[in-house]
Amino acid sequence: MTSIERLAANQARALTERGDAWLVCAYDDHAKCERNRLEGAITLDELRARTADGANAGATLIFY
Repeated sequence: MTSIERLAANQARALTERGDAWLVCAYDDHAKCERNRLEGAITLDELRARTADGANAGATLIFY
């Protein structure tokens, strides 16, 4: 089982800016996600598309 860890906003930003993590909006409703989207975040649909071929399977995911 993978551990789940809370990150401070500055930690999450540093990880995503370095390319070590993806920031993912966890709302499945597209409109709700767009209203609450943070800079640099991807949607669940974008996450599914990026991981469909198994690429970046080891990427750290930060959900909000």
